[in-house]
Amino acid sequence: MEEAFDARPGPGPITLWTSILIGPLTWLTDLSLRYALVSWACQSGGRQPLLWPTTVVALILCAAGVLMAWKAGREIAEADDSAAVARARFMSFLGFWISLFSILAVLAAVVPNLILAPCSFS
Repeated sequence: MEEAFDARPGPGPITLWTSILIGPLTWLTDLSLRYALVSWACQSGGRQPLLWPTTVVALILCAAGVLMAWKAGREIAEADDSAAVARARFMSFLGFWISLFSILAVLAAVVPNLILAPCSFS
């Protein structure tokens, strides 16, 4: 029989799943928006400031995922070792590291914009 999350105080499944998914989805959205905005930045005279707001928002959202997972991990009761608590502990650990690596992925996507102009390959 499948064990469900019980009504203990602590992080719920929505918080845990959000902390896992927010980082990669934010990175994907940032990368897609930056790719779509390059032609617009090139047409407007090669101004790169048009590309920065998406990165700032992406970094804030990924950091929110890290904080959400960290907070969820701290809320999990240490004394109880049931399967639901172990699963919640694992999900908060996973959400923390995935969101942290998503911050690194967003920052890695910024490096070409620091080196190249938007119209370099048009």
